[in-house]
Amino acid sequence: MAGHDIKPFPQAYPIFQKQEYFHNQACINNYNNSSEVENNWLCSKDDPEGLPDLKTGLPYVQEQQQNYLKKLLDFGFDGLRFDAAKHISRQDMQKILAVIPNDKLYYGEVIGNNYGESMSYIPVFPKVTDFQLVNTLKDAFNVGGDLRSLVNPSDTQRALPGKDAVTFARNHDTWAPGQFDNWKFDRGDLPLATAYVLAINEGTPLILNFDAFNPTVVAATQFHKKMDAQPQYYRNGNDIAASADNPNLLFIERGDQGLAIINKAGTKFDVEAAKMPGLEVGCYDELQYNFKMCVAKGDDGQKYITEWGSKNRGGIEMGPRTALFFVRAEA
Repeated sequence: MAGHDIKPFPQAYPIFQKQEYFHNQACINNYNNSSEVENNWLCSKDDPEGLPDLKTGLPYVQEQQQNYLKKLLDFGFDGLRFDAAKHISRQDMQKILAVIPNDKLYYGEVIGNNYGESMSYIPVFPKVTDFQLVNTLKDAFNVGGDLRSLVNPSDTQRALPGKDAVTFARNHDTWAPGQFDNWKFDRGDLPLATAYVLAINEGTPLILNFDAFNPTVVAATQFHKKMDAQPQYYRNGNDIAASADNPNLLFIERGDQGLAIINKAGTKFDVEAAKMPGLEVGCYDELQYNFKMCVAKGDDGQKYITEWGSKNRGGIEMGPRTALFFVRAEA
């Protein structure tokens, strides 16, 4: 920049001005090689200096990084996110993070190649980003995909256990143009995938700021907050109506106080009679479209949806590519 002196490496780094604090200059060529990822520089032929890689195993380097974390905590930060966590060895990272109190929320951004690699960082971080769930969501929302595959995905290692996971449909990496295109959702599916992340009880949901004001996401966020203490149950569509057990529908109950329904089909779902065995008898407010659903017992003792937006109809009617969120109406 004109009028400014550009300091050479390593003098450009005020507290790391000795070459001995850095690994030898060599660019990462194979991102599946953990040794290269942890010890080589983020650089290229076009940008040979790139980002020099600190020797995080050195006590002095660890001390400086701990001092930085302490300063952030002194400023009053409640949570910390560690980007590109795979570029520091697990052993070094554990030592650096030792200064963070247990009552602070912090997690690692780990783009795990598989379930095992992601889980290998749980001894280091309380939580890590759940890219396994993103893969599962992509498969489910793709053309020909099945939303029923989203029932308890952590049981088959298609998502991380909820207590260990930061969950999302997209983040700053998968949003960015020209990278991670395999994790980009169709524009109409993205709010529905985000709705799933917010409707379930598992994981700590992360919502990209660009998505936070989408009406479906706003309603899903309200649902998530209201249902925070409620357990989760995936209701089989056959329990509701014969035609409700299909690849395009997912029913997520939260205790007996709330229900989320996702329809990914390009056509509406409409049945004049529907059971609702998991919810308490009473009425429920829908949070996105502001209508009522009421549940009552029939002559056979089973619970049915007797009111859907109007006293003149029961059952279920929902539009294409829609998510609905019901919470028990206050008396």
